[in-house]
Amino acid sequence: KLCIQKRKTMAEQESKDQTLSRDDISSSLSAGLAARSSATDLQNQGIMFGAMSATAATAATLEKQIVRDRLGNQLLHRPDAESLQETGILQDQQSYRAAQLERNLASDSLSRGLAARPELEDLQAQGIHQDPQQARATELERNLNRDNVRRSLSRRPDAADLQARGVLQAEAEAAS
Repeated sequence: KLCIQKRKTMAEQESKDQTLSRDDISSSLSAGLAARSSATDLQNQGIMFGAMSATAATAATLEKQIVRDRLGNQLLHRPDAESLQETGILQDQQSYRAAQLERNLASDSLSRGLAARPELEDLQAQGIHQDPQQARATELERNLNRDNVRRSLSRRPDAADLQARGVLQAEAEAAS
C-alpha cells in the first residue's frame, strides 16, 4: 500500500509539473504571436507573396514578364565577340594569356626589386634619405646660403670702380 501511494503522489507531482510547463509554453507562444508582423506588413516588405490579391498577383507576373522580355531583347542586340575584339573590349585567349603573363612578370620583378632594396637606415647613412626634420634643416641652410651669395653679389663693386682703385687692369693694359 505504501508503494502504491508513493507512486500516486509522484504521478500527481509530475502532472502538476507538466501543467506548469505547458502554461509557461502557452504564454510564451502567445507573446511571440502577438509580437509578429501582420501578413499585410510582410507583403508590403516583399517577404510574403502567398496571400496576394488577384490584381497584385497579375501585376507581379506582368512585371516579371517585362523584365524577362527586356533581358531577351538586350541579348538579341548585344554585339558579337568579333566586334568586341575589334574595339578592344574582349581579348582572345592568346592575347589574354600574354597580357596576364606580362602582369605576372612585372609583379615578380617588382617583388624582387622590393626585396633587394636597401633598408632605410642604410639610405640615411649614405645621405640619400633624411628624416623630415633633417630635410627641413638642410633646406633652410641652402636658402640661407643662397641669400648670402645674392647679397654679396649685389654689394660687389663694378669693373669701373675696381679699375679706379687699381685692382682690375683695363683690357688694353692686360693685352700688352
